[in-house]
Amino acid sequence: MDWSRAKTILIYLFIILNLFLLVTNVYTSSSIRFASDYTRQAKEYLNSREIRINANIPNISGEIGTIVYSQCEIDLNKLDKSVFENIKTGSKGSNIAINALNESMQIEDDEVYITYKLDSADHLFNDPDNFSQRALKYAEGLGYKKRDLHLLSQEKSDSLLRLTFVAKYKEALLFEQVISFELEPHGNLSVRFPARVVKRTNAPAEVLSIYQVLVMAALPQGTTIERVDFGYKQLDEGEFYDTPVWRIVLDNGQTMFYNAYTGEKLIK
Repeated sequence: MDWSRAKTILIYLFIILNLFLLVTNVYTSSSIRFASDYTRQAKEYLNSREIRINANIPNISGEIGTIVYSQCEIDLNKLDKSVFENIKTGSKGSNIAINALNESMQIEDDEVYITYKLDSADHLFNDPDNFSQRALKYAEGLGYKKRDLHLLSQEKSDSLLRLTFVAKYKEALLFEQVISFELEPHGNLSVRFPARVVKRTNAPAEVLSIYQVLVMAALPQGTTIERVDFGYKQLDEGEFYDTPVWRIVLDNGQTMFYNAYTGEKLIK
């Protein structure tokens, strides 16, 4: 091939590349302007209805897929030996029931349930913050990292102190991956955590922004939103995947979930 012909081909390739970059830049800029304009208009609409958002908004946009879980194998040797010091076993697997003195553990297909009795639990029961720190430390012994857990709720009555955490996946909350700790005044502690992990994500699809969802939600005038979260949730019992959802918490404590693909409010 002579040099002049090679230069001509290179020039045409550069022209095609520049045209592609130009179109991509125009499309991206147009999309950003459209999203910005919609957000501004949505805020104006919400303000006109006196709907206030006293929360940080997760920066979620673009295409996101559903997630699929797989069952994880529980290695009993890795569980906290201070809890199961009287249990001598090296077995692994699922659907196992273990009982010893005041300690018990039930491993099922998708959940592990542990109970045992704490000595001198009064200080923990009367100090939820301290109990929360102890619970997080215990969760680390189960294989969770502190940064991958989110405290969903903390409830206390005269007879029970309950902490509910959910796991996180790439900063999104996994609302079906619940880790709970329940403590009674006399020291009886119950711990539940899932025996499954995220396996993969399915083909992605466009998700709605929280502002699109709130405009479609037709919230009552004067509503105040105290928290906004993005995560995944099973929409129907029996599904083998979790769907992207938006969760909003109102100032009265009411919690609502919305399908991030359609904006539909979830019943359960």
